[in-house]
Amino acid sequence: MVLEGDTIFHVEAVENSVLRLVERDDFEDLMATDAHLACDVARLIASRYRQVLRWVEETLSLPIPERIATELLRHARPRSHGGTVLWGTQDSLASCLALSRPTVSKVLKNWERMGLIELNYGSILILDGNRLMATACGVNMDCEPVA
Repeated sequence: MVLEGDTIFHVEAVENSVLRLVERDDFEDLMATDAHLACDVARLIASRYRQVLRWVEETLSLPIPERIATELLRHARPRSHGGTVLWGTQDSLASCLALSRPTVSKVLKNWERMGLIELNYGSILILDGNRLMATACGVNMDCEPVA
């Protein structure tokens, strides 16, 4: 039940997940009585806070192509027959980077013409991650590898 003043969030799973809904009062009772749960929740909040700080730093300091390439490489997964792939839409990539869909699309289409990526419905295939990052950073710039 949504009460006035409650915040509703959109959540999109990026791996197999289980979602359990807990009423607010029950959650507060659990937090008050289960120290292990409270510590786990505090760790989760701290890790999300660090992610937000990293995202804000990248958003404010990196050029748009470098931000896009970093996000692609950070979340892409190897394919058995070569290359790496990011599963998701250009809309979700744009949203994640706080960019407009047309801005992301323009950069990606340019990289596709250069043979660095392949755009498919619901996925982006990275053909050469090293060339992609070098291109995104510019020819004479030193970029740190993506962890």
